[in-house]
Amino acid sequence: MKLFREKIWFLLAIILVIVSAWNFPIMGVWKSLVVYVHETFHALGAILTGSQVQEISLISDESGVTKTINKTDFSFVVTVSFGYIGSSLTGGFFLYRGFQEKFSRVILFCFSLIILTFSYIYTFKFASSFQIILYWCLFFLASALISRNLSSLILITLGTCMSLYSIYDLVDFMGKIEFTDAGILAKWILGEKNPTVPHLARIIALIWSVISIGVIIFFTAKSISKKLNEEEQKIENILNKLEDGSVKPDVAEWFIKKGVDFDGKPISKEILEKIDKDKK
Repeated sequence: MKLFREKIWFLLAIILVIVSAWNFPIMGVWKSLVVYVHETFHALGAILTGSQVQEISLISDESGVTKTINKTDFSFVVTVSFGYIGSSLTGGFFLYRGFQEKFSRVILFCFSLIILTFSYIYTFKFASSFQIILYWCLFFLASALISRNLSSLILITLGTCMSLYSIYDLVDFMGKIEFTDAGILAKWILGEKNPTVPHLARIIALIWSVISIGVIIFFTAKSISKKLNEEEQKIENILNKLEDGSVKPDVAEWFIKKGVDFDGKPISKEILEKIDKDKK
């Protein structure tokens, strides 16, 4: 539980850093990764709907471009929307798995391979963006092989940034909303010259932002709820075994003093305190 609380504080620290320092030059390399992941989801949306991806690239103004040939209207809508929606949902999933830790190394390893594959196929090999993504992916692959705890912290960081990126991107470009993904979709719906395009674009941007915030809240709350339920279940199991006599009090006392449950798994100080309280 102590490690779990530390991860909650880590999440809040990540949000604080993003809010306060996102536009600082020092964040440029990390921002390039987050933007590239966003563009990769555009490409993935196109592939999943039967369209063709030509290129993924990063631009000097810290934005990105994914060039596709969309074969249907449905494919176009999915491709444009999937950058934010896909990033938000995957970011939320990363948050959840980062807090739970289980499979965090496998997820980070697979994520790195996917991003590395997309960059190798669709990004110019001598571009600086390819080199940045290559170094990040190698770091993530190494982290996944070395430590589960480090992998979970990376997933929490990635998940938070991916989920919040749509809000920052849309706010950054709110003065020229027609150049964002929301603006592109609004132009496609209303027509290039329609004067109401900026208004519809802002509505689309608001919807995507609400989804992003909702994803973070949902997956974080789900992680906390699951952790609390697991602790309550562990306390109940220990007390039930004491009450039905399947474990003798002196044996139970030995396990509790060692700080482990009857299966030999570590139990937190909070659980021990609750057990002592319930026994009294």
